[in-house]
Amino acid sequence: MNLQRDFYYELNKPPPTTCKPKIPVEYVSSGYQVEPNESAKLEIKIISQNDPEIRISGKFEAKFGEVKLSKLPRNLDVRNLTVEEMNAGLAGAWYHPTKYDARKLVDIVKFTVEGDLNFTIEFPITIHWSKLPVLNHRTSDAVEDRVTVLTKTYLRYPCLRRFLKSVELFYPNITVIIADDNNDEDFRKMESEIIKIKQYRMPEKEGWFAGRALALSQDSILPLTDLRYMVNVAETTGYDLIGGSLNKHERSPWAKSDFMNIRPSPTGFCFHRGIYQHLELPGFEDECRIVDIMDNFFLGRTVTAGKIRFDPEFDNKGHKEYFFDARGQLRIAWCKKPMITHVNNCTPKEEWNEYRFGRTGGKYGSPKEYTNWLAELWYFRSHVKCMPEKP
Repeated sequence: MNLQRDFYYELNKPPPTTCKPKIPVEYVSSGYQVEPNESAKLEIKIISQNDPEIRISGKFEAKFGEVKLSKLPRNLDVRNLTVEEMNAGLAGAWYHPTKYDARKLVDIVKFTVEGDLNFTIEFPITIHWSKLPVLNHRTSDAVEDRVTVLTKTYLRYPCLRRFLKSVELFYPNITVIIADDNNDEDFRKMESEIIKIKQYRMPEKEGWFAGRALALSQDSILPLTDLRYMVNVAETTGYDLIGGSLNKHERSPWAKSDFMNIRPSPTGFCFHRGIYQHLELPGFEDECRIVDIMDNFFLGRTVTAGKIRFDPEFDNKGHKEYFFDARGQLRIAWCKKPMITHVNNCTPKEEWNEYRFGRTGGKYGSPKEYTNWLAELWYFRSHVKCMPEKP
Protein backbone atom coordinates (compact mmCIF):
# COMPACT_ATOMS: atom_id res chain seq x y z
CA MET A 1 0.00 0.00 0.00
CA ASN A 2 2.77 2.45 0.89
CA LEU A 3 4.66 1.61 -2.28
CA GLN A 4 1.56 2.21 -4.38
CA ARG A 5 1.03 5.60 -2.74
CA ASP A 6 4.65 6.70 -2.83
CA PHE A 7 5.21 5.72 -6.47
CA TYR A 8 1.75 6.48 -7.88
CA TYR A 9 2.97 8.21 -11.02
CA GLU A 10 5.68 5.61 -11.71
CA LEU A 11 3.07 2.84 -11.56
CA ASN A 12 0.70 4.60 -13.95
CA LYS A 13 2.88 5.95 -16.71
CA PRO A 14 4.32 4.03 -19.68
CA PRO A 15 8.09 3.64 -19.93
CA PRO A 16 10.00 6.05 -22.18
CA THR A 17 10.99 5.02 -25.68
CA THR A 18 14.36 5.79 -27.25
CA CYS A 19 15.34 6.52 -30.84
CA LYS A 20 18.94 5.82 -31.74
CA PRO A 21 20.67 7.81 -34.49
CA LYS A 22 21.59 6.54 -37.91
CA ILE A 23 19.65 3.29 -37.86
CA PRO A 24 18.70 1.88 -41.29
CA VAL A 25 14.94 1.72 -40.77
CA GLU A 26 11.90 3.83 -41.58
CA TYR A 27 8.92 3.43 -39.24
CA VAL A 28 5.99 5.17 -37.59
CA SER A 29 7.30 6.13 -34.16
CA SER A 30 4.03 7.31 -32.56
CA GLY A 31 0.35 7.73 -33.20
CA TYR A 32 -0.84 4.13 -33.15
CA GLN A 33 -4.25 3.73 -31.50
CA VAL A 34 -6.26 0.53 -31.48
CA GLU A 35 -9.43 -0.72 -29.80
CA PRO A 36 -9.12 -3.88 -27.66
CA ASN A 37 -10.97 -6.03 -30.22
CA GLU A 38 -9.21 -4.67 -33.32
CA SER A 39 -5.72 -4.69 -34.86
CA ALA A 40 -3.29 -2.05 -36.07
CA LYS A 41 -1.16 -2.38 -39.20
CA LEU A 42 2.49 -1.56 -38.48
CA GLU A 43 4.57 0.53 -40.86
CA ILE A 44 8.21 -0.62 -40.76
CA LYS A 45 10.70 -0.77 -43.61
CA ILE A 46 14.42 -1.51 -43.43
CA ILE A 47 16.44 0.87 -45.57
CA SER A 48 19.49 -0.87 -47.02
CA GLN A 49 21.01 -1.84 -50.34
CA ASN A 50 19.51 -5.05 -51.65
CA ASP A 51 22.76 -6.89 -51.12
CA PRO A 52 21.98 -10.66 -51.16
CA GLU A 53 24.95 -11.20 -48.90
CA ILE A 54 23.25 -9.34 -46.01
CA ARG A 55 21.45 -11.80 -43.75
CA ILE A 56 19.30 -10.71 -40.83
CA SER A 57 16.64 -11.90 -38.40
CA GLY A 58 13.96 -9.96 -36.57
CA LYS A 59 12.03 -10.29 -33.33
CA PHE A 60 9.01 -8.44 -31.94
CA GLU A 61 8.32 -8.03 -28.21
CA ALA A 62 5.21 -6.54 -26.57
CA LYS A 63 3.57 -6.62 -23.15
CA PHE A 64 -0.13 -6.20 -23.92
CA GLY A 65 -0.31 -7.69 -27.41
CA GLU A 66 1.48 -9.63 -30.13
CA VAL A 67 2.65 -8.97 -33.67
CA LYS A 68 1.58 -11.37 -36.41
CA LEU A 69 2.82 -11.47 -39.99
CA SER A 70 0.39 -12.13 -42.82
CA LYS A 71 2.88 -12.16 -45.71
CA LEU A 72 5.62 -14.41 -44.36
CA PRO A 73 5.12 -18.14 -43.89
CA ARG A 74 7.73 -18.35 -41.17
CA ASN A 75 8.60 -16.43 -38.03
CA LEU A 76 10.93 -13.49 -38.38
CA ASP A 77 13.06 -14.93 -35.60
CA VAL A 78 14.96 -16.99 -38.17
CA ARG A 79 18.34 -16.13 -39.57
CA ASN A 80 19.37 -15.94 -43.20
CA LEU A 81 16.59 -13.60 -44.37
CA THR A 82 17.55 -11.02 -46.96
CA VAL A 83 16.48 -7.41 -46.49
CA GLU A 84 13.95 -7.86 -49.29
CA GLU A 85 12.45 -10.91 -47.57
CA MET A 86 12.36 -9.12 -44.25
CA ASN A 87 10.56 -6.12 -45.73
CA ALA A 88 8.07 -8.45 -47.43
CA GLY A 89 7.26 -9.90 -44.02
CA LEU A 90 7.07 -6.49 -42.35
CA ALA A 91 4.60 -5.32 -45.03
CA GLY A 92 2.09 -7.69 -43.45
CA ALA A 93 2.87 -6.96 -39.80
CA TRP A 94 -0.19 -6.41 -37.61
CA TYR A 95 -0.39 -5.70 -33.89
CA HIS A 96 -3.17 -7.56 -32.01
CA PRO A 97 -4.02 -6.67 -28.37
CA THR A 98 -4.10 -9.66 -26.02
CA LYS A 99 -4.82 -7.85 -22.73
CA TYR A 100 -7.99 -5.93 -21.94
CA ASP A 101 -8.65 -3.10 -19.53
CA ALA A 102 -11.54 -0.65 -19.62
CA ARG A 103 -8.96 2.07 -19.04
CA LYS A 104 -6.33 3.17 -21.52
CA LEU A 105 -3.27 0.94 -21.86
CA VAL A 106 -0.04 1.99 -23.57
CA ASP A 107 2.04 -0.87 -24.92
CA ILE A 108 5.67 -0.41 -25.97
CA VAL A 109 6.45 -2.58 -28.98
CA LYS A 110 10.10 -3.49 -29.47
CA PHE A 111 11.51 -4.72 -32.79
CA THR A 112 15.07 -6.07 -32.75
CA VAL A 113 17.12 -6.88 -35.85
CA GLU A 114 20.27 -8.98 -35.56
CA GLY A 115 22.80 -10.44 -37.96
CA ASP A 116 24.68 -8.35 -40.50
CA LEU A 117 22.53 -5.41 -39.34
CA ASN A 118 21.99 -4.77 -35.64
CA PHE A 119 19.49 -2.28 -34.21
CA THR A 120 16.39 -1.99 -32.03
CA ILE A 121 13.41 0.32 -32.38
CA GLU A 122 10.59 1.00 -29.90
CA PHE A 123 7.23 2.68 -30.39
CA PRO A 124 4.05 3.06 -28.31
CA ILE A 125 0.61 1.71 -29.18
CA THR A 126 -2.39 3.01 -27.24
CA ILE A 127 -5.14 0.48 -26.54
CA HIS A 128 -8.47 2.02 -25.59
CA TRP A 129 -12.13 2.11 -26.45
CA SER A 130 -13.29 5.05 -28.53
CA LYS A 131 -15.59 7.24 -26.46
CA LEU A 132 -19.16 7.45 -27.63
CA PRO A 133 -20.77 10.89 -27.88
CA VAL A 134 -23.14 11.84 -25.08
CA LEU A 135 -25.56 14.60 -26.03
CA ASN A 136 -28.24 16.10 -23.84
CA HIS A 137 -31.69 16.12 -25.39
CA ARG A 138 -33.33 19.52 -25.61
CA THR A 139 -36.30 20.94 -27.47
CA SER A 140 -34.82 24.33 -28.39
CA ASP A 141 -31.67 26.43 -28.30
CA ALA A 142 -33.07 28.81 -25.68
CA VAL A 143 -30.86 29.17 -22.61
CA GLU A 144 -33.78 27.96 -20.47
CA ASP A 145 -33.60 24.58 -22.22
CA ARG A 146 -29.82 24.35 -22.08
CA VAL A 147 -28.92 25.53 -18.56
CA THR A 148 -30.05 24.33 -15.13
CA VAL A 149 -29.14 26.53 -12.18
CA LEU A 150 -27.84 24.60 -9.16
CA THR A 151 -27.67 26.17 -5.72
CA LYS A 152 -27.57 25.19 -2.08
CA THR A 153 -28.86 26.95 0.98
CA TYR A 154 -28.61 26.88 4.74
CA LEU A 155 -30.26 29.57 6.92
CA ARG A 156 -29.97 32.26 4.26
CA TYR A 157 -33.52 32.19 2.92
CA PRO A 158 -33.60 35.99 2.41
CA CYS A 159 -30.56 35.61 0.14
CA LEU A 160 -32.18 32.68 -1.64
CA ARG A 161 -35.43 34.57 -2.25
CA ARG A 162 -33.50 37.53 -3.65
CA PHE A 163 -31.57 35.18 -5.89
CA LEU A 164 -34.75 33.49 -7.18
CA LYS A 165 -36.35 36.87 -7.90
CA SER A 166 -33.34 37.74 -10.05
CA VAL A 167 -33.64 34.47 -11.93
CA GLU A 168 -37.36 35.07 -12.48
CA LEU A 169 -36.61 38.52 -13.90
CA PHE A 170 -33.90 37.57 -16.37
CA TYR A 171 -34.44 33.86 -17.10
CA PRO A 172 -38.16 32.96 -16.87
CA ASN A 173 -38.97 29.26 -17.38
CA ILE A 174 -35.45 28.17 -16.40
CA THR A 175 -35.08 25.30 -13.91
CA VAL A 176 -33.49 25.92 -10.50
CA ILE A 177 -32.42 22.99 -8.31
CA ILE A 178 -32.04 23.81 -4.60
CA ALA A 179 -30.12 21.56 -2.20
CA ASP A 180 -31.50 22.46 1.24
CA ASP A 181 -29.97 21.14 4.46
CA ASN A 182 -31.99 23.22 6.95
CA ASN A 183 -33.65 21.51 9.88
CA ASP A 184 -37.44 21.03 10.05
CA GLU A 185 -37.96 24.14 12.16
CA ASP A 186 -36.07 26.49 9.82
CA PHE A 187 -37.11 24.92 6.51
CA ARG A 188 -39.07 27.10 4.09
CA LYS A 189 -40.64 25.85 0.86
CA MET A 190 -39.62 27.86 -2.21
CA GLU A 191 -42.27 28.29 -4.92
CA SER A 192 -42.58 30.24 -8.15
CA GLU A 193 -45.00 30.57 -11.06
CA ILE A 194 -42.30 31.97 -13.35
CA ILE A 195 -39.42 29.50 -13.01
CA LYS A 196 -39.32 25.77 -12.29
CA ILE A 197 -38.04 25.12 -8.76
CA LYS A 198 -36.94 21.68 -7.57
CA GLN A 199 -36.11 21.86 -3.86
CA TYR A 200 -34.44 18.79 -2.40
CA ARG A 201 -34.25 18.21 1.35
CA MET A 202 -30.97 16.87 2.71
CA PRO A 203 -29.90 15.71 6.16
CA GLU A 204 -29.31 18.71 8.38
CA LYS A 205 -25.98 20.51 7.92
CA GLU A 206 -24.70 18.14 5.23
CA GLY A 207 -24.76 20.50 2.30
CA TRP A 208 -21.39 22.26 2.25
CA PHE A 209 -19.86 20.14 -0.52
CA ALA A 210 -22.35 17.31 -0.84
CA GLY A 211 -25.10 19.64 -2.00
CA ARG A 212 -23.36 22.69 -3.32
CA ALA A 213 -22.63 21.73 -6.96
CA LEU A 214 -22.58 25.33 -8.16
CA ALA A 215 -22.93 27.49 -5.07
CA LEU A 216 -25.01 30.55 -5.80
CA SER A 217 -27.23 30.68 -2.75
CA GLN A 218 -25.84 33.99 -1.45
CA ASP A 219 -25.71 35.74 -4.82
CA SER A 220 -28.03 37.85 -6.96
CA ILE A 221 -28.23 37.69 -10.74
CA LEU A 222 -27.94 41.05 -12.49
CA PRO A 223 -28.29 41.85 -16.19
CA LEU A 224 -24.50 41.47 -16.28
CA THR A 225 -24.87 37.79 -15.37
CA ASP A 226 -25.01 36.74 -19.00
CA LEU A 227 -25.64 33.00 -19.07
CA ARG A 228 -26.09 33.13 -22.84
CA TYR A 229 -22.58 34.52 -23.20
CA MET A 230 -21.19 31.76 -20.97
CA VAL A 231 -23.00 29.08 -22.98
CA ASN A 232 -21.61 30.56 -26.20
CA VAL A 233 -18.05 30.50 -24.86
CA ALA A 234 -18.46 26.88 -23.74
CA GLU A 235 -19.89 25.75 -27.08
CA THR A 236 -17.43 27.75 -29.19
CA THR A 237 -14.31 26.57 -27.38
CA GLY A 238 -15.40 23.16 -26.10
CA TYR A 239 -14.29 24.10 -22.58
CA ASP A 240 -15.94 22.37 -19.62
CA LEU A 241 -16.10 25.16 -17.01
CA ILE A 242 -16.65 28.85 -17.79
CA GLY A 243 -16.34 31.17 -14.80
CA GLY A 244 -17.35 34.76 -14.24
CA SER A 245 -16.59 37.73 -12.00
CA LEU A 246 -17.73 38.58 -8.49
CA ASN A 247 -18.86 42.19 -7.94
CA LYS A 248 -16.42 43.63 -10.53
CA HIS A 249 -15.40 42.75 -14.06
CA GLU A 250 -12.06 41.49 -12.82
CA ARG A 251 -10.72 38.61 -10.82
CA SER A 252 -10.66 38.78 -7.06
CA PRO A 253 -7.23 38.94 -5.37
CA TRP A 254 -7.69 35.29 -4.36
CA ALA A 255 -8.60 34.18 -7.90
CA LYS A 256 -5.59 35.85 -9.53
CA SER A 257 -3.50 32.92 -8.30
CA ASP A 258 -5.15 30.70 -10.89
CA PHE A 259 -2.37 28.18 -11.56
CA MET A 260 -2.18 25.00 -9.45
CA ASN A 261 1.48 24.03 -9.13
CA ILE A 262 1.80 20.44 -7.87
CA ARG A 263 5.24 18.99 -7.21
CA PRO A 264 5.24 15.19 -6.84
CA SER A 265 7.70 13.39 -4.57
CA PRO A 266 7.93 9.86 -3.15
CA THR A 267 6.74 11.01 0.28
CA GLY A 268 3.89 13.30 -0.78
CA PHE A 269 3.01 16.15 -3.11
CA CYS A 270 3.51 19.86 -2.42
CA PHE A 271 0.89 22.22 -3.78
CA HIS A 272 0.65 25.97 -4.14
CA ARG A 273 -1.21 28.41 -6.35
CA GLY A 274 0.55 30.82 -8.67
CA ILE A 275 -0.24 33.03 -11.68
CA TYR A 276 -0.42 31.86 -15.28
CA GLN A 277 1.23 34.11 -17.84
CA HIS A 278 -0.27 34.96 -21.27
CA LEU A 279 -2.85 32.20 -21.50
CA GLU A 280 -5.73 33.90 -23.28
CA LEU A 281 -8.61 31.72 -24.41
CA PRO A 282 -8.45 31.33 -28.24
CA GLY A 283 -11.32 33.22 -29.85
CA PHE A 284 -11.91 35.28 -26.69
CA GLU A 285 -8.41 36.67 -26.16
CA ASP A 286 -9.57 40.05 -24.81
CA GLU A 287 -12.20 38.63 -22.48
CA CYS A 288 -11.22 35.20 -21.15
CA ARG A 289 -8.20 33.42 -19.66
CA ILE A 290 -7.30 29.75 -19.26
CA VAL A 291 -7.07 28.86 -15.57
CA ASP A 292 -6.86 25.91 -13.17
CA ILE A 293 -9.06 27.36 -10.44
CA MET A 294 -11.47 30.28 -10.03
CA ASP A 295 -14.15 31.77 -7.79
CA ASN A 296 -17.46 30.16 -6.97
CA PHE A 297 -19.50 31.37 -9.95
CA PHE A 298 -19.20 29.22 -13.04
CA LEU A 299 -21.15 27.35 -15.69
CA GLY A 300 -20.29 23.68 -16.10
CA ARG A 301 -20.82 21.24 -18.96
CA THR A 302 -23.02 18.47 -17.51
CA VAL A 303 -21.42 15.53 -19.32
CA THR A 304 -17.82 16.36 -18.34
CA ALA A 305 -17.88 18.63 -15.29
CA GLY A 306 -20.52 16.41 -13.71
CA LYS A 307 -18.04 13.54 -13.63
CA ILE A 308 -15.83 15.34 -11.12
CA ARG A 309 -17.19 14.59 -7.67
CA PHE A 310 -17.81 17.16 -4.96
CA ASP A 311 -16.28 15.16 -2.12
CA PRO A 312 -18.72 15.21 0.85
CA GLU A 313 -15.82 14.69 3.25
CA PHE A 314 -15.25 18.44 2.94
CA ASP A 315 -18.49 19.26 4.70
CA ASN A 316 -17.71 22.60 6.36
CA LYS A 317 -14.99 24.01 4.17
CA GLY A 318 -14.16 23.21 0.59
CA HIS A 319 -13.54 24.76 -2.81
CA LYS A 320 -10.15 24.02 -4.31
CA GLU A 321 -10.66 20.29 -3.77
CA TYR A 322 -13.01 20.16 -6.77
CA PHE A 323 -10.51 21.93 -9.04
CA PHE A 324 -7.68 19.78 -7.69
CA ASP A 325 -9.62 16.67 -8.75
CA ALA A 326 -10.47 18.27 -12.12
CA ARG A 327 -6.83 18.97 -12.97
CA GLY A 328 -5.89 17.23 -16.20
CA GLN A 329 -9.52 16.29 -16.87
CA LEU A 330 -11.49 19.52 -17.32
CA ARG A 331 -10.69 22.52 -19.50
CA ILE A 332 -11.36 25.65 -17.45
CA ALA A 333 -11.57 29.31 -18.42
CA TRP A 334 -12.49 32.54 -16.63
CA CYS A 335 -14.22 35.44 -18.41
CA LYS A 336 -14.61 38.97 -17.14
CA LYS A 337 -17.85 39.84 -18.94
CA PRO A 338 -20.39 37.74 -16.94
CA MET A 339 -20.66 39.06 -13.38
CA ILE A 340 -22.59 38.24 -10.24
CA THR A 341 -22.89 40.21 -7.02
CA HIS A 342 -21.90 38.63 -3.74
CA VAL A 343 -24.45 39.50 -1.03
CA ASN A 344 -23.93 38.17 2.49
CA ASN A 345 -25.85 40.59 4.71
CA CYS A 346 -29.27 38.92 4.53
CA THR A 347 -28.78 36.57 7.49
CA PRO A 348 -28.08 37.65 11.09
CA LYS A 349 -24.34 37.35 11.47
CA GLU A 350 -24.54 35.86 14.96
CA GLU A 351 -26.84 33.07 13.79
CA TRP A 352 -24.64 32.25 10.81
CA ASN A 353 -21.39 32.34 12.78
CA GLU A 354 -22.89 30.11 15.44
CA TYR A 355 -23.48 27.51 12.79
CA ARG A 356 -20.30 28.06 10.78
CA PHE A 357 -17.85 28.01 13.66
CA GLY A 358 -19.95 25.99 16.06
CA ARG A 359 -20.10 23.06 13.71
CA THR A 360 -16.35 23.13 13.30
CA GLY A 361 -15.79 22.98 17.01
CA GLY A 362 -18.64 20.63 17.79
CA LYS A 363 -17.75 17.90 15.31
CA TYR A 364 -13.98 18.09 15.16
CA GLY A 365 -13.02 19.83 18.40
CA SER A 366 -11.39 23.27 18.23
CA PRO A 367 -10.93 25.18 14.95
CA LYS A 368 -7.23 24.26 15.14
CA GLU A 369 -8.10 20.58 15.42
CA TYR A 370 -10.41 20.97 12.43
CA THR A 371 -7.56 22.49 10.37
CA ASN A 372 -5.33 19.58 11.37
CA TRP A 373 -8.05 17.14 10.34
CA LEU A 374 -8.30 18.82 6.92
CA ALA A 375 -4.53 18.53 6.44
CA GLU A 376 -4.77 14.84 7.34
CA LEU A 377 -7.64 14.38 4.88
CA TRP A 378 -5.66 16.07 2.10
CA TYR A 379 -2.72 13.75 2.72
CA PHE A 380 -4.60 10.46 2.79
CA ARG A 381 -6.99 11.47 0.04
CA SER A 382 -4.62 13.13 -2.49
CA HIS A 383 -1.15 12.44 -1.04
CA VAL A 384 -0.62 16.19 -0.44
CA LYS A 385 1.78 16.82 2.42
CA CYS A 386 2.33 20.56 2.18
CA MET A 387 0.64 23.73 0.94
CA PRO A 388 1.37 27.34 1.89
CA GLU A 389 -2.30 28.27 2.38
CA LYS A 390 -4.66 26.67 4.89
CA PRO A 391 -6.41 23.46 3.75
